[in-house]
Amino acid sequence: MKEILRIIMEDTTRGKIDKTSAVELLKKMKDIKNVSEDIAIIGIGAKLPLSMDRDEFWGAIKTGIDCLRAFPKDRENDITKYLEYTNLHDDNEFKYIQG
Repeated sequence: MKEILRIIMEDTTRGKIDKTSAVELLKKMKDIKNVSEDIAIIGIGAKLPLSMDRDEFWGAIKTGIDCLRAFPKDRENDITKYLEYTNLHDDNEFKYIQG
């Protein structure tokens, strides 16, 4: 950033960049400098078996309800397509267990 600032100042002094453009560039640099690369996770979602929300799911687990069901065929197809796309698919390596 300091190097870019130096170039803008030198080029403005030499007349290579007009003052209005230099001011605009400096404003944009200030905006970029104030931008943070950090992110915040403000929510997370999950589709849980036999439950509308996490409390209902946790209640099922606590009371010993078996929430395992057969793996949905459409999800199996999605995963198979992905594994084929990434060259990770091997019929002998991946098996879907019925619930």
